[in-house]
Amino acid sequence: MVQGNSQIRQQGAHDFLAYYEFCCARQDSVPLPAVKINLDKGMLDFNGDRVKLTDWPPILHSISINKHLHHIAISSTYQGRLASADSDKRYSKSTFRRKIPAIRSKDLTFKLCKALRECLTVSPILKTLHLSGLPLRERDLITLTKGLAKSASLENCFLTNCPISDEGLEVICQSVKYSASIQSVDFTGCNLTWRGAEHMANIIKHQAMQRHGTAWAESLRYRLPQFEGMSGLRRVTLNCNTLIGDRGAAALAHELSEDLWVKGL
Repeated sequence: MVQGNSQIRQQGAHDFLAYYEFCCARQDSVPLPAVKINLDKGMLDFNGDRVKLTDWPPILHSISINKHLHHIAISSTYQGRLASADSDKRYSKSTFRRKIPAIRSKDLTFKLCKALRECLTVSPILKTLHLSGLPLRERDLITLTKGLAKSASLENCFLTNCPISDEGLEVICQSVKYSASIQSVDFTGCNLTWRGAEHMANIIKHQAMQRHGTAWAESLRYRLPQFEGMSGLRRVTLNCNTLIGDRGAAALAHELSEDLWVKGL
């Protein structure tokens, strides 16, 4: 008996590989080995530069319904060639020119963030989301934030080398600030300045006040506060953001001086 689409989706939510292969067969394409390689470990981890535009729909469909993966990591290492005024024209030939990967387009990054939003909303086990080197725009971040706000399982949110700047950090941290599950964030190489550092410092301050309030309430009940069980950030990574400077570092240091929960910066 041929299974209905709804039944296939229900089963596919718990088996990424099976649903991915189903979606590929439906559009008459071949599943990519780079996508499949770590699925048996519950991990989707690949370089998006190597995926053609026509190969993305099965991946996005499979991500959007997924309740099986605990780790999703998608990266881009593409760098456009910077031509100098006196550069040799021979180097502009097609043999030396890399085609811009589909993942660099604003349409595809938006579709990816929508798929991740859906996954974050429905998945009870996704613990790590790592996007690296992707040119995420404002609407991408707003979409992603909606998923982060609804996730009850995500512990690690990494946006390394995504040039989101201070404004993008503020958008993402709207959900990080109030998250009961996110413990570690990594904004390495995100073009942050002292403003971004001050924003992170304010989040640390806000969460510390929430934890102090919880600890105080527990002490009034003659209970020992369970510090390790309290929600909030434990590790903040801001490497390779040189414009944070002394002002940003001082803002972070001020909030960490009396913080009992953040373990690493």
